[in-house]
Amino acid sequence: MRGGGHRRRPRRESASLYQAQALTGYRELAGLVDAAIVAVPTTSHESVAGALLEAGIDVLVEKPIAPDMAAAGRLVESAARHGRISKWATWSATTPRWWSWNGAPLCPCSSKSTG
Repeated sequence: MRGGGHRRRPRRESASLYQAQALTGYRELAGLVDAAIVAVPTTSHESVAGALLEAGIDVLVEKPIAPDMAAAGRLVESAARHGRISKWATWSATTPRWWSWNGAPLCPCSSKSTG
């Protein structure tokens, strides 16, 4: 961990604490997960999300999806080519408070009103 006065915990120690597997990079996720959240600098979205899609992993990419329209188009094409789901999100899109408006669902992930 960084910031807030916390010491940086070694990868293996953190993995052990949370009963998780310590990995050295996102490419090691292939075969271990069905989906991943891509939260890296925008200029790396295409390379990271593209590699995950190619590995058969669905991705949720933070906003903006890419630094330009050409890169965004390549990500969309990659998802289609590999039969994967590629979505982009903002903080509010993942917050239940925003899943409905006056009782009407705004997000297909929620069928009930969250008020």
